[in-house]
Amino acid sequence: MIISFSGAIGSGKSTIAEMLAKKLKMPRYYMGSIMREIAKQKNISFAELMELNKTDPAVDYEVDEYQKKLGKLKTTL
Repeated sequence: MIISFSGAIGSGKSTIAEMLAKKLKMPRYYMGSIMREIAKQKNISFAELMELNKTDPAVDYEVDEYQKKLGKLKTTL
């Protein structure tokens, strides 16, 4: 099962997602951690990755691929 939240900054997405993940005993992934992991793999800072993302569509592609891999993981309750 994949549940996705979107909304404005400060709208409570992370809070609700964390509460739901705990209740369902499922892992929680969020864009910030995914982007930080990609920056780490590239051996650059998060800020540098955000700058690179402004001009290089490959960064978004990497995020998409990472999410596809997560979607294929089997999670049991």
